[in-house]
Order: sequence, then structure tokens, then C-alpha cells
Amino acid sequence: MKHMLMVSLAILAFAAGSAYPADRADVVTVEAANALYRNAVKDARAGKTTEALAMLRSLVERFPERQDMLGDYAVVLGWTGDHATALALLDRINRASVPSYVVEGLANSARRLQRYDLAESLYREAIARFPERVEPQIGLACTLADAVKLDDAATLIERLRAKYPRRI
Repeated sequence: MKHMLMVSLAILAFAAGSAYPADRADVVTVEAANALYRNAVKDARAGKTTEALAMLRSLVERFPERQDMLGDYAVVLGWTGDHATALALLDRINRASVPSYVVEGLANSARRLQRYDLAESLYREAIARFPERVEPQIGLACTLADAVKLDDAATLIERLRAKYPRRI
């Protein structure tokens, strides 16, 4: 119970900008940050993107080395249509280690901004790292179609239809 109280106090203190308690600031702040991060992701998935973005932005500023927080921040920015801000984070994201959905989210943001070469590159990167996932392949097909590379898009779509005949 005492530990739960300290963590709760640390969460409140962290949100207020304090490093309470001083004797265990690093440990508790990381615990508090992880709890805030989990809640922000939960909020984003529940459609509470304004609240989620505010917390994720704060966490990314406080913990710039945390690739998990940075990646989710970029993805949620994309969900809200703030594709330019999401792509502005591209150079800070270690694309070799983030989950597929982060690279795919960045690729989608590039596509939405009609930066088709970048979108194509990112989707191909995701396909190379995660060959079992169909989502980046569909994203690539959409990007190729948007970029008026219709023959390439049609070839990819036919390949996907042959490989996944039951998947509409």
C-alpha cells in the first residue's frame, strides 16, 4: 500500500513538474512516467487524442531517449492528421528498432502529405523488416497508386490477392 501511495504521489508530482520524492526521484519518476505513458496510449486508443497527445508530448520532452514514447507520439499525431509534425520526428526515431506500426504510421503520414518517394521508401523498409505483415504491403500499393505508378500498384495487388485469397 505504501508503495502504491508513493507511486500515486510521484505521478501527481511528475505531472506537476516536481521530482518528488527527492530520495528516490529517478526510480519513482520512471515508474510514474511508465504509468502515464500506458494511460496516454490507452486514451489515444479510446479516441481521447487531445489528452493523449498532451501527455505524450510532455513525456517525450522529459524522456527524449525513449523510443517507445517517441514512436507512439508520432503515430498518434498521424491519427489526428498532424502528419507534418509526425514526420518532423522521423530523424529522431530509430526505425531499425521500433515496432512495425510506427514505421507504417510514418509512411502513412508521408503519403498523406503526398511525399510519395518517402512513403514508398518507408513502406519498403517496413516490408523488409516485417515480411509477414500485409499492412505495409497494402500501404505501398496505395502509395504507388497515389503516385500514379499504376502498373506497379496493380502488380503488387495481384501478388497480394494470390497470396491472401481469403482476405478482402
